[in-house]
Amino acid sequence: MKRDTKPKKQDGKRKESLNIPILIAGFLLAVIIAIFLVESAKVFNFNNGDTSRIIQFNEDGYSEGPITVTMSKRLGQRYTWETEAITGDSEGPFVASVVDVNIYNESSDTMKDWKLRFDIPKHCYLGNAISGNVEIHQVGEDASGNGVVQNVNFEKMTPDRMMLDYKLDNGKILVELNKGDYFIFSPGNDISADQIAPTTITSVGEKEKQISLVIYTNANLDPADVLKNASLSFELDRELVKQDFFLYLLIVLVVMIQVFGVIYHYERRRTQIKKAFEQEERIFETTTQAFSRIIDDAGAIRGHSIRTAKAAKAMAEALGYNEKRAQNIYYAAKLHDCGMALVPDEILNKKGQISFEEYEEIKKHPSRSFEALRSITDIPEAATAARYHHERFDGTGYPEGRKGTDIPEVARILAVVDAYDSMANNRLYHDKMTPEEMRKELALGEGTQFDPAMVELFLSLLDSGKIVMEEDNDR
Repeated sequence: MKRDTKPKKQDGKRKESLNIPILIAGFLLAVIIAIFLVESAKVFNFNNGDTSRIIQFNEDGYSEGPITVTMSKRLGQRYTWETEAITGDSEGPFVASVVDVNIYNESSDTMKDWKLRFDIPKHCYLGNAISGNVEIHQVGEDASGNGVVQNVNFEKMTPDRMMLDYKLDNGKILVELNKGDYFIFSPGNDISADQIAPTTITSVGEKEKQISLVIYTNANLDPADVLKNASLSFELDRELVKQDFFLYLLIVLVVMIQVFGVIYHYERRRTQIKKAFEQEERIFETTTQAFSRIIDDAGAIRGHSIRTAKAAKAMAEALGYNEKRAQNIYYAAKLHDCGMALVPDEILNKKGQISFEEYEEIKKHPSRSFEALRSITDIPEAATAARYHHERFDGTGYPEGRKGTDIPEVARILAVVDAYDSMANNRLYHDKMTPEEMRKELALGEGTQFDPAMVELFLSLLDSGKIVMEEDNDR
């Protein structure tokens, strides 16, 4: 614990080594800010601030100068099909159609932050929105639960997360839309609760953007009649053009003074925060280390918590978790059995077979651990791992009987390393097993007790030496 005993001169050298990068970064930032200021002023002068627009179009599309929008139904049996999922509707059979909406930008500017809003005039169903996400508003006269709004990514949405009225067609979600409802299409890759990444259409390269909607309508209804009440909102940004060199230089000189001051202040503040964070990290590490020893004493396996923590972190890193999440899983594994401290000693230390009532008492420790750890909001994995690490992949575990991938991944990781370490050590109710016996037990538990993918990953890391589970010879 003597990490801060080096002479202060090294800190001075470190600061000196940062001078050149800080100067370069400050200069480049100043240039960027200068260009931004010039361009902003230019856009204001020539566009007069009018860069945001909302346009209305119908089934014939829209065209205003360089901006054109077209709508067309794809032809052929491949793009039109009947469905039996929608029954009991007075309109008769429903047919699915693929409708393409194309946005053309032939201007010299950049179109960004664009969205399409479709106001629904007639009863229909939305089955997919390709290349983007939709924010659906069910506010129509027939929608149950007025005012229901939900962001939907059809590729990732599951029925258990749906708040909107919907039907299922061979497992696919069809969102019901009635007169007065509307949905907003936003381009992007992943849906997020508070942000959707914008897609830009530029004048260089990509001048066209196509989106495709799958609409279920009455067989006698043209899908264009459902989508004709639409509007497109967007912003146009002017591209950078050449300016007088001395104008750039003047702005750079003015801005650089402020930039260097900001960078200096930021560097000092960052160093202070880093030192404070490292100190808190050391305190938390030593605290959890002491607490895990108490937990291990209750469970009668010395070093169990630290071994499972290291193994769980190695698996998290192999799964591609970032450094923070992998470290969170490390702490979660160290603390996952804290509820065992509340199990009476006469049960934990009992030799031989325990009774049904005693087993039920032991089964309470995941929930007790969860209640103890749920307040650690900076490490949400701790409470999750504690609650679900005794769930089984076939759904026969406890406390909730979750099944398969419905069990959180951190718990599926911990289930394997926890079981292996338990088998590798002497317990009151069994002797430690040989490596061959433990591998056999893990193999027998694949698909029933354990996630097969987690067993395979654990064994591969064990064989490669990235996981070391040293058995306890003192118990």
